[in-house]
Amino acid sequence: MGNAAVWSVGMMCVYGALVLMVGMALNWLARYIAAYMNRTEKPKDRIVLKIVLAGIAGAVIGGFAQPQWDRGANCRESGGDAIRCLVKPM
Repeated sequence: MGNAAVWSVGMMCVYGALVLMVGMALNWLARYIAAYMNRTEKPKDRIVLKIVLAGIAGAVIGGFAQPQWDRGANCRESGGDAIRCLVKPM
C-alpha cells in the first residue's frame, strides 16, 4: 500500500460546506414559502444552527473528497478530461 491519504483539507472542504449550507437554506426557504402560500404554520426550526451544522458536515465530507481531487490534478493539468481524471484508478 502506498501513502494514500483518506482525508485532507482543501478547496473541496469549502465547496462541500457551501453546497450543504446553501442547500439547507434553500430547503428552509421553500418550506417557508409553501407554508405562506398555504396559510399554514411557518417552519420553527433553528435554521442558523442547522446551517452551521450543515457547513461542518459539508467540510468533513469535502475532506474525504479532497485526496481524490488532488490525485487527479496532474491529469487535469495535462489536458485530460475532468471526469476521467476524477474517477481514474488510484
